[in-house]
Amino acid sequence: MAAWETYLKLEQLRFGFNYIISVADDINGYETEIPSLLLQLLVENAIKDGVSALQKNGRISVNYIRKQNDMMVSVTDNGGGFIVAENINGFGLKLTRARIKLVNDLANGQAINLEIKVNTPSGTLLSLPLKIGFYEY
Repeated sequence: MAAWETYLKLEQLRFGFNYIISVADDINGYETEIPSLLLQLLVENAIKDGVSALQKNGRISVNYIRKQNDMMVSVTDNGGGFIVAENINGFGLKLTRARIKLVNDLANGQAINLEIKVNTPSGTLLSLPLKIGFYEY
């Protein structure tokens, strides 16, 4: 279990929100690697800034889907939303972007991007298209 999953379970006890983690059938979680700590701050922001005030009505979803040889990871919440222009320099986003830059610089040919969208009708959708392919052992 990833560290952010443990964090999610602990915060669920604290705030009472619901969450779901879904992995597409064509992704083998035991044979697929994601750069470490890439999702931690995104999940933390979804909890603290998104659903913590909603308590039992809060919902977070973490989804893994495969697109050809790449993977799309998304974190969605039903919180109050996110104004990208006002929050572009938040500390958590700065750290996440710095980690993405490090991974992209260190791993030849990778291109990880962070996409932030206002979720409809409420909340935020953060997605990471991982252009790193799948590691098969």
